[in-house]
Amino acid sequence: GTSLLSSLLLNTKVFLLPDLGGHRQFLTAKMLKWASRNRREAPTVTLNRTLAHHHKLNPKKHPDGSRTVFAQLYHQLTTEDVDLLFHRKDQFFHVRFEGEGAQDLGGLYREALQCIADELMAGAHPIVLPSPNRQQFFGENQDCCVLNPSAQSPPSTEQLQFL
Repeated sequence: GTSLLSSLLLNTKVFLLPDLGGHRQFLTAKMLKWASRNRREAPTVTLNRTLAHHHKLNPKKHPDGSRTVFAQLYHQLTTEDVDLLFHRKDQFFHVRFEGEGAQDLGGLYREALQCIADELMAGAHPIVLPSPNRQQFFGENQDCCVLNPSAQSPPSTEQLQFL
C-alpha cells in the first residue's frame, strides 16, 4: 500500500500542481517516489566469491570480467531505480555471499565493496587499467587506476557509468 503522504499527494495533486506545460504527471511521479523512498527496503544481491576467485586465477577465460564481484553486482542492480538506490541514507544494497552463511549487518556490504576495489586495482575487470606509473613502478600515483580507453562497447560504457 501507499503511505499516508503518498495518498494525500495522489488526492490533492490537482490543487498542488498547476499544469506547468504538461509536466504535472512527471512532477507527481517524482514526488511520490521521494515520499516512499525511505520506506523501501534496500535490495539484496547474491554474490559468488568462488566464481570471482576462479576468474582471478584465469582471467583470460572470461576477458570481459563477467565473473568478477563488480560485474555480478552490476548485473543485479541494473534493474533497480538508480534514483532510489543511491539516495539511501544507509547501505545502498544488502549482500548475501552464495554458499556462505552470514547476515549482512554492514560487514558483508563492506566486504563486497572491498572485493570490488581489489578487483579493479588488480586489473581483473577490463573497464580500468593500472596507472602508467603503476605499470612502470615509478613515480607518484602507483596506487591508482585509469579508465580503459578501449572499453567502448555498450556494456563497458554502461558499467563505467554504474561505477
